[in-house]
Amino acid sequence: MPATGNIGLFKIVSETGVAAGIRRIEAVTAETAQEYVKAQLEELDQIRSLFKNAPNTAKHVEALQEENKQLKKELEKLRNEQAGALKDQLTGKVEKLDGVQFLGAKIPLDDANAIKTLAFQLEKEMDKAVIVLGAEVKGKAMLTIMISKEIAGQGDLHAGNMVRQLAKHIQGGGGGQPFYATAGGKNAGGLGDAIAEARQMLGA
Repeated sequence: MPATGNIGLFKIVSETGVAAGIRRIEAVTAETAQEYVKAQLEELDQIRSLFKNAPNTAKHVEALQEENKQLKKELEKLRNEQAGALKDQLTGKVEKLDGVQFLGAKIPLDDANAIKTLAFQLEKEMDKAVIVLGAEVKGKAMLTIMISKEIAGQGDLHAGNMVRQLAKHIQGGGGGQPFYATAGGKNAGGLGDAIAEARQMLGA
């Protein structure tokens, strides 16, 4: 360019740290900068239209984020309450098989963290436990196996090995530690067969 003034509009689009005390700035100029600004304004107009062109769009977005945060907290609370109610129901289905307490069940939880919490809570209330839970999480099958650490790894009582074997019923795969493992798959209809085979693994 014959002169820096020909650059025209200069717009910084990103700034990152590359080393101690050193920043990297990326920018666009001239027509590219104008197109960038135009695209940003069009996106802002789209956002405003979602709020029916109300003023103070930023405040509306902030309020929406806060509302979403509160809803997530309420949802987590409801899931924990549901898991607590399930725990009471499931403890009544525990069987004594080959010297261990076995619990195998399909449960109506659709959150992996809630299922994990439930499995750990159940194990605390059982003695020498083998717990196999099946659930449909976000449209996919999930198997969770929890084994008391005092017996985990003894003989065939290895959660990671068991879940890999059982995962064939849900057309998936997984793994984990001797005391805790999970598997995911696309066939939720196979959860019942997976639980039944887990029971057979204990000699039942």
